[in-house]
Amino acid sequence: MKLNYLKSLILVAICTMISGIVVAQVCAPNPPVCVPSNGYAFTWELDTDFGLRFNTGTSSYEFTGGAGGLSTMVQVSAANGDLSIPGGGALQVAGNKYAFQYTADNDFGLFFNATGEQYEFRNQDATPVVAMDAIKGNTAIGTSSNSDAYKLWISVPSTETGNTGIRIDSDNEGTSFGVYGDIDASAGTGVGTHYGCFMDMDNFGVNTNNSSMYGFYTSVDGQGSGSKYGLYSTLFGDAASSGSRYGVYSNVNTTGTGSHYSGYFLGAPVYVADAIGLGTTAGLNKLDIETDGKPIGVNIDMNNSTVGTTYGIQIDNDYTGTSTAYGLAHFSSTTSTGTRYGVVNSMTGDGTTSASSHYGVYNFISSLATTGPRYGVYSSVTGGSTSSYAGYFVGKTYISSSSGGLVVGTTIPAAGYIVSVNGKVICEELKVQNSVDWPDYVFDEKYELMPLDELEKNIEENNHLPGIPKAEIVDAEGFHVGEMTTKMMEKIEELTLYTIQQQKEIDALKEQLENTTSK
Repeated sequence: MKLNYLKSLILVAICTMISGIVVAQVCAPNPPVCVPSNGYAFTWELDTDFGLRFNTGTSSYEFTGGAGGLSTMVQVSAANGDLSIPGGGALQVAGNKYAFQYTADNDFGLFFNATGEQYEFRNQDATPVVAMDAIKGNTAIGTSSNSDAYKLWISVPSTETGNTGIRIDSDNEGTSFGVYGDIDASAGTGVGTHYGCFMDMDNFGVNTNNSSMYGFYTSVDGQGSGSKYGLYSTLFGDAASSGSRYGVYSNVNTTGTGSHYSGYFLGAPVYVADAIGLGTTAGLNKLDIETDGKPIGVNIDMNNSTVGTTYGIQIDNDYTGTSTAYGLAHFSSTTSTGTRYGVVNSMTGDGTTSASSHYGVYNFISSLATTGPRYGVYSSVTGGSTSSYAGYFVGKTYISSSSGGLVVGTTIPAAGYIVSVNGKVICEELKVQNSVDWPDYVFDEKYELMPLDELEKNIEENNHLPGIPKAEIVDAEGFHVGEMTTKMMEKIEELTLYTIQQQKEIDALKEQLENTTSK
């Protein structure tokens, strides 16, 4: 009973004091009642410890209670009217009522929504602009549609332009975070999707709202040598965490005709320390790409007008181990019947003279201290039809002799040769552009043809024609097709001369025989 009576008394007294502060009064015999310093203006007749007194030490009006009146329940400053409740009491309001209102416009104020069980700060239309769930603390800004799914929901109306959902300015010299999210979801209780920061933006380009819209926009303007992050994300999970975990998750779901990007980066390179998965989850490789029906896995358009060497893809393989290392490896395993290419390069020009070199595939391997093989391009085809090629080239193919040339059927090129083949070669036509003189000199009058008796003696002694290498040398070293063809032609022309000589001798013998028989 004492407490209820005191609350009623306090409420009446507060209203009286506030009005008294607004309109100044002078102490006079009639009215009001004047009291001495630290004296009571009135007390409760059943217990004089309860009452209203003026405390000169704190220059405040105090409603007291308890033994000796030493416990201050409510205190009102005589200087500015500030109200405090040091006694641990509370200011209570009924459901669906304002806790306080702005005197000039009663639509402004703090309202307790008993129906929605939330605190609401209302504007000039009595519309909630901030709503906080009274049970869970979930807060909505810009809307009263609080949701159990979000601890903080910020809504920027489409009719407002130039608004920022969240702005955070940090002048801290140490480590600081614009937005910091820490989600600790264990394997037993962390079932479901968890987002450190989730942005949902609708109504792109509706009516006059055609300005740029960003789900998450960061601007870092920092000095000094420390690291700066527009967006920093760290994920932790133990062996029992089997669900997917994303540092940054972006999903574009639209049917518009404009450009749409799940991620758009401009002005600087993108650095990824671990692995990237495109169309698939990243595995052990630095980059995993799953085309998922797309006709092209990687498409690179080079429109660089800079004079000099340009590369569509540059791969620097600095591996120093003993295993096989590949700059570019392609494995095609499929049952389809269409044409499959490991690497396809198509280069077109505008017909003008270019001062730059252009390469479809350019591979450079330096002489490293490794024992394993090194391949600029390595291609292997197993199984399939007869129309399967490890390499298929249409057009001119250039192989520099300075790097050892072309080696077929062996891994060791022959010294001094551009093409080394260990095996048989079949072709419909082979042209040898000989760099030595063709043996037409045999038919020159000054050419000294070896007499047949000397030729016979030479053959008997050496068991081969003069100028032709021995069989042992050919077996060990082979022979030059161009040089051997020239030697063979030389012997054919010499044989022709021998035949002509013999024919002349035959004709002379015939003539002698005819003369002898005619006598």
